[in-house]
Amino acid sequence: MIIKIIEFLIILIIMAVIVVAFFMTIIRRGFNIINEITPDIDEVKEILRGNVAVAEYFSRIVSSTIIGISIILSVVLIICFLIIR
Repeated sequence: MIIKIIEFLIILIIMAVIVVAFFMTIIRRGFNIINEITPDIDEVKEILRGNVAVAEYFSRIVSSTIIGISIILSVVLIICFLIIR
């Protein structure tokens, strides 16, 4: 019983590391896509200058990306756990 719990915890930790790496990659790629779409605007400079509109725009893009990936990933994890069971 304890061995199964330890195995389950190890699997969860490995999956958490993979998910975090995946999120970091997707967010970084999303940031690059935003920079490619708006070549005349440097978002980081504008945010550092205090441009609230750019900060809100960028935060909405990033948060919607995170929410979308979270929904997809949660469905995949639920399906995987149902298959393993």
